[in-house]
Amino acid sequence: NASRASTSYPGFAREVEPGARILLADGAVELRVTGSDGVSVRTQVVSGGTVGDRKGINLPGTKLSLLSLTEKDLSDLEFGLAAGVDFIALSFVRSAEDVRRLRERMGEWRAPLIAKIEKPEAWENIEAILDEADGVMVARGDLGVEMALEKVPRIQKSIIRRARRKGRFVITATQMLESMVERAQPTRAEVSDVANAIYDGTDAVMLSAETSIGRHPVEAVSVMARIAAETDSALRARGYQEPPRSGRPSHAEIVADAAHQAARDAGAAAVVVFTTSGASARLISRYRPPVAIFAITHSEQVRRQLSIHYGVTALLAPEVSSTDEMLAQMDVMLVNRGLLKAGDTVVFVAGQPIGRAGSTNLMKLHQVGAYSG
Repeated sequence: NASRASTSYPGFAREVEPGARILLADGAVELRVTGSDGVSVRTQVVSGGTVGDRKGINLPGTKLSLLSLTEKDLSDLEFGLAAGVDFIALSFVRSAEDVRRLRERMGEWRAPLIAKIEKPEAWENIEAILDEADGVMVARGDLGVEMALEKVPRIQKSIIRRARRKGRFVITATQMLESMVERAQPTRAEVSDVANAIYDGTDAVMLSAETSIGRHPVEAVSVMARIAAETDSALRARGYQEPPRSGRPSHAEIVADAAHQAARDAGAAAVVVFTTSGASARLISRYRPPVAIFAITHSEQVRRQLSIHYGVTALLAPEVSSTDEMLAQMDVMLVNRGLLKAGDTVVFVAGQPIGRAGSTNLMKLHQVGAYSG
């Protein structure tokens, strides 16, 4: 009610101290702790407002003993893995150890792990977290509550740049089109925010409240898709900034870089990569070739998982046993779907031995139609 609220965190009243800040609903309401008896907390309203059920609570500057993996998290993890989910996202990551602990609990399950960067500690440990996670989410809502607002744009850009350098995918999220929770049109500043995240190199942009509780969910998705398409078009016209290099490249990275260069220099219509695990397509995506990347795989799960990577359209096809069969299959499939036309030049990437994950070692220029019969 207007004078009392509850939280699901049992240690809350024992861990806050007088003077601590409490922020509700992504900072919409600010309270200041005046006292606690270990069971309930008394606060003074610093900045008031309306708060509904199940809104988030942030305690900037307060160190909590709450584990990043709670018993409920572990129960949800077990349910999700049994259901065959494509990604696992870990909230409130503070260190690389949080990610390692989750991966250990997953055992042999290999769904990609997304570390949600929401806490100052996560930013302080970002390099180590990127070494452990498959991707990261820049959760600007919580970051902007836990840290000074003016620092968030710089941190967002830095996380995207560092993730690209390490070959990790990035999702930029929270309050991207926040006004569309109520309104049918976004603000001009929101449009610029979405576009700038794409210009910075994010793989994906994400809607939250706009589609979960907003009044215009379909319109919000449509607006974001149009912004992304327009920004992608401009990026391809001007060219992408190459990712900073990190150490000595692997053979697969050398092939991916060569595919990117060949697509640009040959004026190719697309890069087509045959992939078992998805690793080849992910590497090529990192270099942002100026054309579409068509990833052909026999794994339905890999096809779904590749959808998060920038520029990748993944297609399901039966497994083949030779490069000639790959080229013939590619020609027929992509022409029949209207994705390419006969005579187009494409950059073809694969690996030998065929079907072995991580064996990317082959690149060639190919003219569509040469193997169509």
